Amino acid sequence: MEGGKSKKTYKINGRTASGNITELDGKKEVVRYCVHADYTIPLGDQLLTQLLHLRHDEDHIIASANKTPLAA
Repeated sequence: MEGGKSKKTYKINGRTASGNITELDGKKEVVRYCVHADYTIPLGDQLLTQLLHLRHDEDHIIASANKTPLAA
C-alpha cells in the first residue's frame, strides 16, 4: 500500500499487530515499524487502523512508531 503523504510503499503483515509494518524500497524491505493499540482491540480493527493512518496521517503513525532498520 502507498503512504498518503510520502507515497512510500508499505506492507502490513496481517498475522500480528506489533512490528508488522514494513517500508519497502522496490521489493527490498528497508525499515520495520512497530505501532499498535491495546491488545484487547481485535486484530482486524488494529490492522484497519494502521492502514488508515498510513493513508491519512502517515507522519503521525511513523513518528510514534518504534523503527528497526533492516540489514542490507
